[in-house]
Amino acid sequence: LEAPDRETLEKLKATWGIRPQDIDDCLRDERKCTVRKYRDHTFVVINDFNGEEENCRSISSQEIHCFIGQGYLITVHTGPMHELTEAMNSIGECLAAERPKTSGELFVRVSASIMEHNHETIRRVGEELPVLDAQIKGGGLSEKTLRHVVPEIAEAIHTISDLLAWEERVVTSLSEDQRLFGEKDPSLALNPLKSRQ
Repeated sequence: LEAPDRETLEKLKATWGIRPQDIDDCLRDERKCTVRKYRDHTFVVINDFNGEEENCRSISSQEIHCFIGQGYLITVHTGPMHELTEAMNSIGECLAAERPKTSGELFVRVSASIMEHNHETIRRVGEELPVLDAQIKGGGLSEKTLRHVVPEIAEAIHTISDLLAWEERVVTSLSEDQRLFGEKDPSLALNPLKSRQ
């Protein structure tokens, strides 16, 4: 679901038993990671980072709120999620034997694709730091850039790295949750997977 309003999310509550606290979280974008395990589903918040410019000196982030239950994976985000769409389409094009058989397996495949994209963002940002350093030494940067842009990029790398490490631990932990991986779901095995964003 892309940029749903509260009314739409309330329908999820009625149909899937989504908790009010999680609906509130879906309506905020605070760049935080969350895991809440309930009797009938698990709620996870992961982050997607993007270099806004070609030189990757501006970075934006977006939370992806995931509801994982037996036979379903619901994602909620505030804007377009190209990485998520590509991951879902790629999975849908797989041979039936290669497709995820449970909602947990589907979540791990999708989140792995998003984290791979985040690692690429870190790489691009990291490559920009030596360029900035050379410009600093050559006197090619303004005082404003020296005071603002360079520290912001360094802080962004640190923040993204911390979040990625946390998210990878979460995915590993969830992969051991038998409620999400123990029982195969025929609807995931037989039906082509398509993004419903």
